[in-house]
Amino acid sequence: DYFWMMGDNRDHSEDSRAWGYVPENHIVGTPIFIWMSFDNFTEGISNWRPRWDRIFTTVNGDGEPQSYFKYFLILLIAYLVGNWFWKRNKSTK
Repeated sequence: DYFWMMGDNRDHSEDSRAWGYVPENHIVGTPIFIWMSFDNFTEGISNWRPRWDRIFTTVNGDGEPQSYFKYFLILLIAYLVGNWFWKRNKSTK
């Protein structure tokens, strides 16, 4: 079996578009994390719908997939609030 591989830098990766299909025995590793997932991906960007239950979710592990999306949101909000306070305090000095 051969597989088509795509790099993480879509426009500038040297992936299967440059090197062709990859034999199965050359593949090392396994996916462990889904960071973004959309329905209707092939139907144009205006039709994309996020699959909220899959975003920031583990795959190929033991047991049920674990979502880290809520933890990501908490960290993002904490960062944004902290950054706002830091800039506010910096500008008052």
